[in-house]
Amino acid sequence: MSKIRRVFVEKKQGYDVAAEQLLADFKESLNLDKLKELRLINRYDIAEISDSAFEESCRTILAEGPVDNLYQENLDFAEDAEVFAVEYLPGQYDQRADSAEQCIDFK
Repeated sequence: MSKIRRVFVEKKQGYDVAAEQLLADFKESLNLDKLKELRLINRYDIAEISDSAFEESCRTILAEGPVDNLYQENLDFAEDAEVFAVEYLPGQYDQRADSAEQCIDFK
């Protein structure tokens, strides 16, 4: 069985525009006025790829060094953090995953 590698990518502070917009939306639409911070993290599970292709893909396809934080395998959260995940249902189209897969296949 092929090893599955997990990668997390998060925009650095100052570049996290989508997270700031989602935070504002949560506060306004869901009346979550006490919500102070929101982190938006994309997770990628990668399999059937060589070590060198994986490392290169992390640096060039999945994350942009100057604006992204990249975490491999584990991601730590504050003890008092509330964490939830959202993912596509089987059969739903995930454009981010499809684009990443196509780019990695070109390598």
